[in-house]
Amino acid sequence: MLNNYIKTIFRTLWKNKGYSFLNIFGLAIGITCAGFIFLWVEHEVSYDQFHSKKTGYMR
Repeated sequence: MLNNYIKTIFRTLWKNKGYSFLNIFGLAIGITCAGFIFLWVEHEVSYDQFHSKKTGYMR
């Protein structure tokens, strides 16, 4: 059954090459941008964590 699903996926991707490329490329760009945003937010939140007398809400 899983083999049938995989065949159907590849058949559809091969039939609609341009549309499939656009969708997969857009998904990859979206996931990459979300990862970079999460990394940037993590860096901004942990900026002052090395001080012994830090202030703020992150204690």
